[in-house]
Amino acid sequence: MTKKALIFFLAEIIHQVVKEEPDSNEQLYSFLFQRMIWLDQNDEIGLFHIKTMLDLTRYIGFYPNVYPSEDAYFDLESGCMTPFKPKGLFLEGKEKIHWIEILGMKFDTKTHIRLNKKEKKTLLDYVVSYFGLHLQQFKSPKSTEILNEIFNST
Repeated sequence: MTKKALIFFLAEIIHQVVKEEPDSNEQLYSFLFQRMIWLDQNDEIGLFHIKTMLDLTRYIGFYPNVYPSEDAYFDLESGCMTPFKPKGLFLEGKEKIHWIEILGMKFDTKTHIRLNKKEKKTLLDYVVSYFGLHLQQFKSPKSTEILNEIFNST
């Protein structure tokens, strides 16, 4: 059930990303294909959806710049770290630290990052907001709430 919900969620995201891509993109296709194969072959999902979405930004042109990581804030609109509190959406504190850790972790290895359900939901909401700020036609996926409900019950 969890994998199915995750697939529906990612399908909504991928559909929106691909429709904004003007040309075919072999690297993007290869990336998505490898991630879906991994999901099919693994039972422990963990932060799969968050890591996949953040890594996807590398292929569509707005991968977060988290240097210098010591800065107090990550500005979602600019996609960069900043020592000054941004006017729009931003990450700070634990959320910023988790964001940087997830970006820095290798996808297919076990991680020391342990997030509770609330932290996962919060980070997912920030990732969805990040996409919304950087893709013109992006709409928040309808399956986000369903995905969060499933993760709350597991």
